[in-house]
Amino acid sequence: MQRSDRFSLATRIIVLGFIANTVLMISKLLVGYYAHSDAVFADGLESACDFFALSSSMVALRFGKEPLDEQHPYGHGRAESIAALFIGLLIVITGLMIVVSGANHVLAPPAERPLPIALVITAMTIIAKWYLYRTTEHASKRLDSPAVRAVADDHKKDALTSLATFGGVLGALLGWSVLDPLAAAITGVLIVIMGGRTIKDAVHDLLDGSVDRAHIDVIAL
Repeated sequence: MQRSDRFSLATRIIVLGFIANTVLMISKLLVGYYAHSDAVFADGLESACDFFALSSSMVALRFGKEPLDEQHPYGHGRAESIAALFIGLLIVITGLMIVVSGANHVLAPPAERPLPIALVITAMTIIAKWYLYRTTEHASKRLDSPAVRAVADDHKKDALTSLATFGGVLGALLGWSVLDPLAAAITGVLIVIMGGRTIKDAVHDLLDGSVDRAHIDVIAL
């Protein structure tokens, strides 16, 4: 695949995620607030984090396709790894904030139950995010792009954390109000773990780390 085609495809994939995350972010923040669901609102905050993370990825991809110059004889491809590192750090920070907020509400559960619309928006998020994850993961393997791979991990994380959100909202609707903020806290922990993995991969690329043994064995065949 030519360099220009590679960045064109990567940009289209990231723009798709950017648009989807923007719609989901606004929907979850509004529904979480007005439907009295800490878990859905936490999911919305996480989508807000994605909004800025994907913006940085698009900037990195645009910068990364610049040709070689005297100051950068090896090109600008490292911009993608730097963006992936930034995304990972942003994910971890957001996750920690959600854990603290969720834990506080677990100790003092809210009196109001979430409204059913909170369950609907969560189900929609799970479906949309899993589709985005599969599409972006396929593209990341084809392009071998750290930035696109980080975005794919982010979509996967969203789908998994939304499952916890769904369980928490459902439990709260059935009368166990503590489950909604508990789901928010669990969501935060999963976000921190996923962000840590993204940081690890980005640092590995920036330090020119060797490929794993499985890849070496395939090449040797």
